[in-house]
Amino acid sequence: MEHLSIQTNQNVELEYEVASVGERAIAHVLDYMVFMSWFLTVVFFMALSGSDSMGAMILLIMLPIMFYDLVCELLFGGQSFGKVIIRIKVVKLNGLKVSFWNYLVRWVFRIVDNLLLMGGISVVAIFLSNKGQRLGDMAAGTTVIRRPKEKGLEKTIHVELPDDYKLVYPSASRLNDADITTVKQVIDHIRKNPTESSSAQMGKLAKDKIQEKMCVESDEYPLFFLEQVLSDYNYLNRD
Repeated sequence: MEHLSIQTNQNVELEYEVASVGERAIAHVLDYMVFMSWFLTVVFFMALSGSDSMGAMILLIMLPIMFYDLVCELLFGGQSFGKVIIRIKVVKLNGLKVSFWNYLVRWVFRIVDNLLLMGGISVVAIFLSNKGQRLGDMAAGTTVIRRPKEKGLEKTIHVELPDDYKLVYPSASRLNDADITTVKQVIDHIRKNPTESSSAQMGKLAKDKIQEKMCVESDEYPLFFLEQVLSDYNYLNRD
């Protein structure tokens, strides 16, 4: 499996597994199954209503299919239904959040990708690119990566984040669920026992260990630092 290193604007290197051609192809097949289901649904209800308007039928079928990829990737953070099932997603090569314009460029170039050699140009481009990019990805500065299964969030470490949340520590991606579970336990202990000396010691020790693993230094009070790390970890592993 090919790996991809992404350098963030905070000079933190994040490593991902690039989605294979096979994974992307299976995701497309699943998406085409969605298209077919939509097609059959429209035909069924048009027949049921007794409508014989071919123009209306074509419009109802083609418009959702035409904008399917763009709308899905905007709504589901770089994933269509097929990508969600296969656990792959679109990301930017510079580590920033994928913007509307990035998704739009990918969507426009998808037409080119699909027309040239019946989609064969996409396969060739992905094979030749060392970053797993089709033409649309190259134009948009994006690629498609695997979403690691081992980093699924559990209820015990989950926190709600606002839509406009700003990432502070990208290197929180170096942590795993076990690390964050410990962080959450320390946070809970400090909150329940704010005046105990053990809370201060535990907070400092946890902060030192997490800073070392994340390769960062912070002047924040241990509790605030740990809470920020917990939020950033949730942000980086959001669905």
